[in-house]
Amino acid sequence: VTCTDSSCPETPRAPPNTKPRLNTTTSTDYNAIAIAPINDVIKDLKSRDLREHFMLREVAKKYEVNYLTLGRRWRGVI
Repeated sequence: VTCTDSSCPETPRAPPNTKPRLNTTTSTDYNAIAIAPINDVIKDLKSRDLREHFMLREVAKKYEVNYLTLGRRWRGVI
């Protein structure tokens, strides 16, 4: 049934200038970009003296990476 009068509901539309979202779980470009800074932080942490005290949250903030992801990478979870 096709509506032709003004009482028909409008079909929802995407806002203008909307870009399609990047699928971050499968995009290798995104993953390569996101992992590179964390690899640099891991290298920095491994180069530190074993007796040196540090907090992952502060290191993550310094390097502008997610501290939860950094913690998982540092513990070898991911």
